[in-house]
Amino acid sequence: MRHETEESRSKTESTTWQDVSVLESFNAAMKPLADFTGVLSGETYVTVSSVKPVLELIKGDLHSPSPDDRTLTASIKQNISTMLTEKYSSPAIQDFLTKATI
Repeated sequence: MRHETEESRSKTESTTWQDVSVLESFNAAMKPLADFTGVLSGETYVTVSSVKPVLELIKGDLHSPSPDDRTLTASIKQNISTMLTEKYSSPAIQDFLTKATI
């Protein structure tokens, strides 16, 4: 009984190639966002003026998939781009970001 329990536990804990594939796709899609976060996380410099230019760069990066991107990676990038567009699309936010960049 104990052997069967340990065996079934080890089967459920092992990583499959599908798991690795999903994680690789997620990592590839999140890389530009990690760069974006790094740029905007400065404590000793003004960052609000960087939001609009960096946002445009990140959306451009998300819209131009790499030839190596898997379908899942491209889908994640598209969803992130859509979310960012919706989040920053209000005229008030756009006006604020434009003024902060000038």
